[in-house]
Amino acid sequence: MAKSKKKSNQLTAALESRVAPCLEFNFDDPIFAVAAHPTSPLIATGLGTGHVYMHKYNGERLEERAQAKKESYELSDKGRTSEKKTVSKSIYQSKKKWWGVYDAQNMDEGDEDFSMAWKTRRHKGSCRSVVFDSRTGEDVYTIGTDKIIKMASSATGKVINKIPTNLSVDGDQVNKLLHSATEHNFLVAGTEAGDVHVYDSRTLGDKFTVKNVHEDAVNYMAQMSATSSYHFLSVGSTTLVHFDIRKGVITTSDEQDDEIMSMCFPDVTDNNTVAAGMGEGVVTMWKKDKNNFRDQLTRVRVSRDNSIDCMISTMDNEDEGDAIWAGCSDGILHKVDVRRGKLTECRVHGLDDEILAVDLDHDYRLISAGMENIKIWSNTSVQSDNVEGSDAEDSDVNGSGVDGSDVDGNDAANSDGWSDIDSDAGDNSGGSGKDGSDSESLNPSDFGSDEPSEDESEPSVFQRKRRITEAFVAKLTKKKLIDLNKGVPKQPVVEDEDQVAVLTKKQKKKAQLSSKQLKNMQDHEHGIRKFADL
Repeated sequence: MAKSKKKSNQLTAALESRVAPCLEFNFDDPIFAVAAHPTSPLIATGLGTGHVYMHKYNGERLEERAQAKKESYELSDKGRTSEKKTVSKSIYQSKKKWWGVYDAQNMDEGDEDFSMAWKTRRHKGSCRSVVFDSRTGEDVYTIGTDKIIKMASSATGKVINKIPTNLSVDGDQVNKLLHSATEHNFLVAGTEAGDVHVYDSRTLGDKFTVKNVHEDAVNYMAQMSATSSYHFLSVGSTTLVHFDIRKGVITTSDEQDDEIMSMCFPDVTDNNTVAAGMGEGVVTMWKKDKNNFRDQLTRVRVSRDNSIDCMISTMDNEDEGDAIWAGCSDGILHKVDVRRGKLTECRVHGLDDEILAVDLDHDYRLISAGMENIKIWSNTSVQSDNVEGSDAEDSDVNGSGVDGSDVDGNDAANSDGWSDIDSDAGDNSGGSGKDGSDSESLNPSDFGSDEPSEDESEPSVFQRKRRITEAFVAKLTKKKLIDLNKGVPKQPVVEDEDQVAVLTKKQKKKAQLSSKQLKNMQDHEHGIRKFADL
């Protein structure tokens, strides 16, 4: 066991990205919920004390400052010794932080790159979930242990509307909120009792209720906007459920051997493929067109005995809709290529803090949140570095490839190219069952209230596009040359006139029809056989 853990740590070190955060801000009280504004550089944070904070930042300036500070540190280090200095590859283990670090709770004014927009004691008890209006981001919704949903202005924090949840089960609590990306203005709430309640996001009036979606708490939800505005997926306990908020549950998956903690669509424009994060560190893949989400099809071992508590698509065109970010309870972010079943990158949020939320900001920067701090990761890719051994892609872990993927040879890949994969280095047990599953268990008070306002000019459907990078554009500019003569039989090269004559005779001979062929053509004219003797 110790040997396997050591191998896993070596694998993580080999895959750790050279991309550093551009911003880190810390809280004294525990973070319970985080959400990024869809169109502006704003981050909402809900705390265990019931407070909600809104911070604003300048991502580009923060990245420029971080890069300049990093270069200054490198020059300073080189000046101390005449020998070539080997710098640690690990961003997390670096003794110097060149990115901006702030105390988010105790800042008075901040600076032009990071500041507090507003703060308030929004709920009595803890704040359980925070979401923005997914189309415009003008409103922010929160729910607390006081069982009251509050709608406030993102710009000022002023409460616009609020309503008690009035849940049907005594002692039940809402633990997840989701705002619809369509024109129907749904605010969906998942409860600890496994029920789903749907409210009008403009008035907070009740619209639909789906009971007993799960036997236990609803852990994660996602709208199938590419399929229908009324169709959603949720995970909780050991099942994945497809339901219609008007009609109820459509499909409930088979019971899994492990609790399903999180989920996302790798390709946000397609609801056919779903990635689910399990309680024992495995990412499982599900496809609607294969078995209607009845059971997992493939799995990727990400982290042994550490739950995958949050997931999000990378939304990067370079990944072609096949990659996700998975946040684990050990404080490590893993980028997973779900089609190839490989871990392609790791980022360490904090080894002494679990990752409870991941998100993407308006410029597609990755955001990770633990119980103590939030990090916004730079979008600037590391092109080159004067650091020995910086190419993690070329390094090996105990002689094995750094992707750490073990493909179970007993399970053949299906027609889609999906295979049954166990991606933990050193874990070669992986026997498979007949259904493709693993034989081992994967395993102060509020602001005054105003009347809510409606924006009639809102777009009917908001679809966030994937990020296009320079590398992706460069890839598109490489034109693929097509050989038009490919597949056409080559003609023999003729060099003298005698050969031309011989070839002409052969071609004529081949073109001539025999008498029998001519007779058959005449007898079968117009598709009717002529019988001359009758």
